Amino acid sequence: MLLLVVGVATLLAFPPVSGHSVSTGHVPSIRTSNSGATTNITNLTPPTVFNVERYRSSVDGFNLSYDEWLPIAFNVSRTYPLIIYLHGQQSVGPAWVPGGIVNDFTDWIISGSPAEKTTTQHFVNLTRAQGYIFIALNSRSGAGWFVNSPCGGPQYQDVMDAIARERIARHVSSLYLWGTSMGTEGTEYVASRNPGMFKAIGIIAPVTDLFMDVAYRETLVGVPGDSWANRSIQAKADDFCGVLPGTGNVSQRVVARMFQNMSPFRFDQVAFNGTPIYVAAGGSDNRAPNNVSLWPYYMQVNNSFVNSTCHSALALGEPVNCTVTFWTLHRLSGVGYNFRYVFEEQSGHTISQLDPIDMLAYWAGIAKGGYFVGEFPYRSISPVRP
Repeated sequence: MLLLVVGVATLLAFPPVSGHSVSTGHVPSIRTSNSGATTNITNLTPPTVFNVERYRSSVDGFNLSYDEWLPIAFNVSRTYPLIIYLHGQQSVGPAWVPGGIVNDFTDWIISGSPAEKTTTQHFVNLTRAQGYIFIALNSRSGAGWFVNSPCGGPQYQDVMDAIARERIARHVSSLYLWGTSMGTEGTEYVASRNPGMFKAIGIIAPVTDLFMDVAYRETLVGVPGDSWANRSIQAKADDFCGVLPGTGNVSQRVVARMFQNMSPFRFDQVAFNGTPIYVAAGGSDNRAPNNVSLWPYYMQVNNSFVNSTCHSALALGEPVNCTVTFWTLHRLSGVGYNFRYVFEEQSGHTISQLDPIDMLAYWAGIAKGGYFVGEFPYRSISPVRP
C-alpha cells in the first residue's frame, strides 16, 4: 500500500544544490534514468581491493579500523572530498571486537546477494571515477548506534576519530556522511552534533524517530519466526546497561533524553538547515516502516519529510509534539532544508534500493531535490504530482 502524500500537490522539485563536481572525460560513461547524470567508469581496480586503515580511540585507546577506497590515479599531494559510511546493526550486545567488526558494506561487496554486490560495487566504482575518497567504518561493536553510551562505549567519538585520522593521512576537502538502517540514525546524530560539517548526507532504509522504532518493535516481540524485533530492542537496551527509555525512574528518563537527541529529524531539524539530505526508503520495509498497513502510528521517513503526525510514544518518555516536516521547513524558508526523497514502494529494508548515481548526482548538484516515487527494482523515478 502506497502512503500517499497529502497537502503537497504543488511539490515538484527544488533547484539543484551545489556540491562536488562530477568528473567528465573522454572515456566510456554510463547513465541512469533517475537524474540523467553521467559518469565515467573505466580501468578500475576491483571494489574487493581496498586498504584497511587502523587507528586508536582518543578516549580509551581501543584499536579500531576502517576500510578505504581511493580514487582513480590517486595523488598524495592532491585534495579530495571524503565520503564516510556508517553500517547497520550487525550484532546484539555491547561486546567489543578489537580492530572493529567488519562493516556490512564490505561484507556485501565480498559476499552479499547479487543485488547487494551490484549496488555496493557500483557505488565504489562511481566514487573512484568521480574523485572521492570513500571509507566504511569498522566500529567496536555491531550495535552501538554511533553514540557515546555508558555500556556501548564512545562510539560517536570513534566516528570523529576516524575522520580526524583520515584527514591526517590524506588531503581532504569536503565531507559527506551516509548510512543504512542503524547507520542512518548514526548519520543523523553525528550530523546534528556538527551542523555545517558535512557537505551533504544520505540515509538509506532509515529510522528517524528512535522512540517509535522501539514502540513498533515491541508489537512484534514474540511473533513466530521473527526474533529480529527482540534482538533490536535488546541491543538498544544493552548500550544503556539494560535500560530502555521510559518515565518510571531517573535512569529511564535519562535514556529517554538520549533517545530524543538521537532523533534529531523530529526534535532538532534546525541542525540540518543548509545540509542537503538524500533519502531512499521502501514501502515494503518491515523494519523501518513507511506504510500504514505495517505500522499506522509513525511512518519513519514520510512523517519526517512530507506528512506531519502528532503521534508520540508516550510510554517510552517521548515528548509530545507534532512533526514539522522538512517539506514544510523548506517551503517556509524558501532556500533551506533541501532534500531528495525517493520512496520505493516495492522495496524492503535493503541497501539495494539505493541508486548510487542518483545519490551522488544529488550531492554534486546535478539532480534536483523534492519528493519522488521510484520503481524498485528498476532504476526509474518520477516526481510526485497532483
